[in-house]
Amino acid sequence: ACTECHAVDAPIYFGRLTTSDDAADGGRNLRTMIDLRGDDETLTRTLAASFRWRTLFKWTSLACLSIILIVWLRHAFAGDVARSARALRADAPRHPTRDTEQGASRR
Repeated sequence: ACTECHAVDAPIYFGRLTTSDDAADGGRNLRTMIDLRGDDETLTRTLAASFRWRTLFKWTSLACLSIILIVWLRHAFAGDVARSARALRADAPRHPTRDTEQGASRR
């Protein structure tokens, strides 16, 4: 799973090891894997902490995507419905009495 590497205490980033370097006293230093990899510790710890909320992030993303999809589909079908309504009105037979009355009043 993801938390094997991306947990706050995952050894690949946060493991400690003793190294011997060119220290003047010939002693050993305790270093973390972050130091050896050259990664930014704050960024790595923030990323590791964010994996606790990964499930919530996925569900929130799915909810937002669903809302966007619903809005998009409403707009897409609203245009089709309006076009269909206009086409039906254009093809509908007109009432002869109403047409002649409107024509007479315009003259």
